[in-house]
Amino acid sequence: MQSGPLRRALVWAVVVIAAACGGKAIVDGKSSGGAGGSGGTAAMSSAVTSAGGVFDGQGPMSVTVAPSASSVMTDATTGPPPDACGQACMASAPCFNQPADCTAQCDNAGCSALHQQLLQCSLQNGLGKCTSMPCSNAVVAYRNCKGWSSSKCNVGAGGNCSCDDVVGGHKYTTQCMPGNAVSFCVCQIDGVGLGKCTAGFDTNTACQLPNSCCGPLFFVAH
Repeated sequence: MQSGPLRRALVWAVVVIAAACGGKAIVDGKSSGGAGGSGGTAAMSSAVTSAGGVFDGQGPMSVTVAPSASSVMTDATTGPPPDACGQACMASAPCFNQPADCTAQCDNAGCSALHQQLLQCSLQNGLGKCTSMPCSNAVVAYRNCKGWSSSKCNVGAGGNCSCDDVVGGHKYTTQCMPGNAVSFCVCQIDGVGLGKCTAGFDTNTACQLPNSCCGPLFFVAH
């Protein structure tokens, strides 16, 4: 069994460490040894109290170090990403007639994580430029989550194309015609023309929802 002086030395070491780390030390117990032991107990009690602990002089000697609020580290970067709905509604306005309550509809569009990824990709790649952007993977992931059920495309004479995609009960239509090195496209939701944009010259892919310039515009508030 450890002697009284050695035990007191160990407690002193823990108390000092706890105080240095911003913690609280809780010490229980009293060393034996008559008046000398009582003196040691009083000294330890004073030290523990200054470190924010409690000493009652009863029971077996033990030390518990509890972290204080100031010693708990938090990472502010681990929270959810900033919401992109307000930015996307404003950025897409020159290209697409978004609803008056665009931000509210965007916030409640569903598939939140995938929607945020798509919006961030669109914003980072020039959503307000009204042209195609490399976000096809994000479009496909969000479209599938929303309940994509069918896709039908046609390419007519002269390279004109049209694709209808049914997603979550809505029909999204992209119609494009070839121009000078680009395709000019019209974006419709449930038969209503809501936007215009430019896509790549290849009309075999320009109208397909994942690659079309309409895809990111469709899915701002839907």
